[in-house]
Amino acid sequence: MVSKRSGVRVGLIGFGEVGRSLGAGLASQGVQVVAFDKGYLSPPFGDLIQRKAREAGVPLAGSVEEVVEQSDLILAVVPGPAAPEAASLAAARLGPGKFYVDMGTATPPMKERMAGMIEETGASFVDVAIMGSPVQDGHRFPTLASGRGADEFRRLVEPLGMRVTVVGERPGRAAAIKMFRSIFMKGIEALVIETLMSCCSWDVVDEVMGSISASLAKMPFYPDQVNFLVTTDAIHAERRAKEMDMVVETMQAVGVEPRMSRATAEMIHWMASLGLKEHFGGELPSDWRKVLDEVLKRRAVAQ
Repeated sequence: MVSKRSGVRVGLIGFGEVGRSLGAGLASQGVQVVAFDKGYLSPPFGDLIQRKAREAGVPLAGSVEEVVEQSDLILAVVPGPAAPEAASLAAARLGPGKFYVDMGTATPPMKERMAGMIEETGASFVDVAIMGSPVQDGHRFPTLASGRGADEFRRLVEPLGMRVTVVGERPGRAAAIKMFRSIFMKGIEALVIETLMSCCSWDVVDEVMGSISASLAKMPFYPDQVNFLVTTDAIHAERRAKEMDMVVETMQAVGVEPRMSRATAEMIHWMASLGLKEHFGGELPSDWRKVLDEVLKRRAVAQ
């Protein structure tokens, strides 16, 4: 039976937190949804998966192949390492007119390989990166989508409340945006924790955090703050690297392991070794892109 609301049947591969949010939300919109989770018959989470499926009004199939046969739009919400296997199992039953959408955390190259595998069957592949919280937003969390089937995927699911921004036709591009954003966001998380641990040793939390806040408030982060940080690093990397060496020494003296700070010192020492100050004649470059272009050239030569 095809959903009266959307005209599309949805299959879920994986019924964890994201799968449950999608299943419950789409079922509430009148969509026919079926799901498979390889742990639904075994401990420790089999009983939980079955209960959550009943609560969501989503029947559980016995295999990936069954889900594909009963669905037009297949949403794979499995961990990155499990994604290729799921795609391989699905490919055996895919064909023209079906969409296979990988919404997990597979790497961009892995998404490209899966796209090739899926598209050989005549089905469409879409790489989707989840950019919000299923717990907070249900099935309406914001997503990025890439791949040749991304535009049609957006047209299919937006009437159902799903939020999709298409970011290109190359599969893996959505995953790349999410992953490379994590370098910064998870890095900030780790830096804040390490900074607070160090500040507590000298009871200077409010002073340090207040100073950081004031500095960050001086200008928009991108492109202004990014431009300031990168262009000044090109000229002052050697001095800043030595300062970070002293930061590491100070942290060790108070018993805080300088995991992030040591990596920062290493990165800035590497920047200093590239000779950018000499290249730019000691003058601040006008734009961060000029610095990065030179960094990438010198890295390529070194390799």
